[in-house]
Amino acid sequence: MANKRKITSGKNNIGANVNATPETKEQNTADIFEKYWPKSFASPRRTVFLVAASLLTAAIVFPTASVGGFTAFKISLAELLNLTTPELVSPANYDVACVLWAMTTVLFMGLVHPCLGIGVLLLLRPWLDGIRFFPTMFILPGAFICFVFCG
Repeated sequence: MANKRKITSGKNNIGANVNATPETKEQNTADIFEKYWPKSFASPRRTVFLVAASLLTAAIVFPTASVGGFTAFKISLAELLNLTTPELVSPANYDVACVLWAMTTVLFMGLVHPCLGIGVLLLLRPWLDGIRFFPTMFILPGAFICFVFCG
């Protein structure tokens, strides 16, 4: 007759954690965040909130711009700046929406850590103004220097 293997319970399994409860699993997840999350950053919960707020801002601002929601603001701004024909302001572009979203995203990421705010500024500034825009030539090297010293 062949030898039959005796089936044992999970007590001898090295990987099995018999005493695992939802609280210990949550504690293990919290330990991972504490172990790998940089101490100088905001808490992970606050970071998730700020990223969600940035995405919510984009979800509100860009559809508003697509239906011409900023046209009255653009015309009043053109009148305030004494442009000769404020009626010629295009309602179909996204310039105000891009600037509002970029400013809030830089602010939110700067609240997580200043280097992240500078990094977002480095990514968005040339995209909004163009690389040949004169102040960009000064803000990019300055931001790189701040990023090196803050990072």
